[in-house]
Amino acid sequence: MNRLSAAAWLMISESAANRLKDYIAAAERNHDLLRTQKALAADWTAVSQAAQYFTRCALMGLDHAVRHEEFAEAPAAEDIENLPYAEAVEYLRKRSVLSKIDYDRLSAKLRFRAFTASRIADGDLLRRINGELVRAVEDGGGLKQFLRMTKDELLDKVGMGPSSGWYWETVYRTNAQTAYNAGRAMGFEKDPPLALELVAIDDARTSDICRPFAEKPVVLPYGDPFWQGHWPPLHLNCRSTIRGIYDPAELPEGWRKPSAADPAMEGFGAYPLDGSSWWEELESQVRRAKEYGVQGEIDAVRKMLERNWTTGRSVGAMARRFHVDINKDVRMPDEESPWYIKEGTEVTGVKVIAEGKGIRDRSRLVQQYPMQDGTLTSEKDWYKVRGTAILYNGDTKQEMKAEVHWYQCKNIGKVEFKFKRKID
Repeated sequence: MNRLSAAAWLMISESAANRLKDYIAAAERNHDLLRTQKALAADWTAVSQAAQYFTRCALMGLDHAVRHEEFAEAPAAEDIENLPYAEAVEYLRKRSVLSKIDYDRLSAKLRFRAFTASRIADGDLLRRINGELVRAVEDGGGLKQFLRMTKDELLDKVGMGPSSGWYWETVYRTNAQTAYNAGRAMGFEKDPPLALELVAIDDARTSDICRPFAEKPVVLPYGDPFWQGHWPPLHLNCRSTIRGIYDPAELPEGWRKPSAADPAMEGFGAYPLDGSSWWEELESQVRRAKEYGVQGEIDAVRKMLERNWTTGRSVGAMARRFHVDINKDVRMPDEESPWYIKEGTEVTGVKVIAEGKGIRDRSRLVQQYPMQDGTLTSEKDWYKVRGTAILYNGDTKQEMKAEVHWYQCKNIGKVEFKFKRKID
């Protein structure tokens, strides 16, 4: 996870060097270009290469979480890190770790993340090289010496070369770690652990934000509110990650809470599956994108990917929440007392998690829930959905906040609410 694959590095670095050369050649003919704020021309091939790398990182995180793999263990022979990209995706599908709908969503998110990172990186690179170019012109020299630079020499000037890769690490390692830990969150939601441990590396490079967690690891129950604001990465170049604990024997006698809830860097630490924290741009990215004149491009790509992402998965006009006007039964595991979604509350954070052929019970649902005229629905019209609701016990009158799952069809409505986990 510390560096890009050789193929991705070669593709993106060569792309940046070639586009910088083209820009410098144009600036030599017209020095006014040096006074403008813009970004380099987009390279969709390089963006695609970055997107594949980020997606592979997420797949690795998902796979490692589902395997309950310890960090010190040697990777399995079929580890997806060693498989070609298409084979890695197919391997996870065959293992029932990754469905098509999950992959489509993941791929759309990370294509957007790669495009955003690349376009802003292009603007940053241009700004850095412009400083050198302006000085060369003002000192009476020309730009020919820059055009004579090798690819590595030119990239070293902007922090992307093999001798000076700090900028490269900051942009791409942070995105790779974000994707990897988002993949781990996906895996933990698929197979919830008993508890989570924040694993921070303790060495000379450890930041002030992560050092308290390296000195005293945090171990708290899965679903503890702490994880909502402390999901790695916690800052730029963060190397921390999350480990799932499934064996009761590994649980500490008392939960190891942080001595102080040290905040993550602004824009970092949010739990990736609760909102859009790893899909949307950071405020700092928005500012720079506007400065470089590429915000319009980014918005256009967002709309394109969101259309592809939601096509056939929006459940008609399903909102992000819905109001419960009557008590709805909720099936609980090993619980005799009746629980309901409380009347008058709203189910929030609604999200489709499977559709059509991705639902195991699709054939039963079609047969069990015909339309009023007796006509059977189509399998493709069924969805499995999750959301957050307030439940109450009809006997004890207790209440709790919980994640619930249900099935939904545009011609039938919502059926078979099931308790998934308690949310503290």
